[in-house]
Amino acid sequence: MVRMTDKKTKAKKRPWFGRQAITGPCEQFAEIEPVDKWRHVVKLVQSTLLALMALCFCVGAYSFYQMLKGIVW
Repeated sequence: MVRMTDKKTKAKKRPWFGRQAITGPCEQFAEIEPVDKWRHVVKLVQSTLLALMALCFCVGAYSFYQMLKGIVW
């Protein structure tokens, strides 16, 4: 059984979700497994968006450089 309060501080511990089962009064919410199923998809989307942002930044910086070069020269 998981203790819901810390012995020393008497503060409530946050129930964690995922692979470890939650025991206690919130046992009916213990089946939040499908979140794990989509985690790799979320990471893939995040990394793709980050790569696209980096590419757009590089293209913008290069075009800005070309514009400055055209003005100065």
